[in-house]
Amino acid sequence: MLREILHHPTALSVYSHAQDKSPELIIRYENLAVLGREIISIINDPGGDLDRSSSSALDDYFEIESDDGYATPLVNGTIITRFFEWGHATANGRGPPFTTAVNQIVIEVPNVEWAVFYIRNRADAFSERPAKDFSRFSEIELTLRGELGGEEVFLALKDSTDLDDGLESRIPITLTSEWTTHRIPLSRFETADLGHLFVPMSFVFLGGGQTVYVKDIEFLK
Repeated sequence: MLREILHHPTALSVYSHAQDKSPELIIRYENLAVLGREIISIINDPGGDLDRSSSSALDDYFEIESDDGYATPLVNGTIITRFFEWGHATANGRGPPFTTAVNQIVIEVPNVEWAVFYIRNRADAFSERPAKDFSRFSEIELTLRGELGGEEVFLALKDSTDLDDGLESRIPITLTSEWTTHRIPLSRFETADLGHLFVPMSFVFLGGGQTVYVKDIEFLK
């Protein structure tokens, strides 16, 4: 009976709707918290400076419909589909198989010359390569692991003018079999215009034949 309920078409529709809409609900809740803290600070200090244009108190407020990039493309293996979508490519024209498991994305890299798995801004009707502004961030933090340890992956960011020619800046990372958090200054991605990012993160594999797990991706100020 439980299986029938969970797999009923109406239930599946609810799951799909929740995956797309829940991130926006969370963002709106976080924005309310930011505004609430600011209101409390004004009440507690009525004689203080009310010129909020020079204050950093509202820096964490995220305008959903703005051109600003959202700070967290991936949380516990879940891509925030309100703002991002995934894609892949390989030397033989077949993408690397990947699955979304509990708290992680599993990328099974085939044994080809090169393969790439990327997270990019959602496509829209106005641009084939929609860009977002990530210039307010200074670092990116990723939680990764390999199946055996010793796997090498190259990290790359691409702006809306970068060609698909593999000439973008790439940062090599060697993985272990344990979850490890890597924090990388965005200044190392020298070819990427942070004010017009199209692909906020891509994983490039050279040589193939490995399995990589990705848990979290977050931009930091």
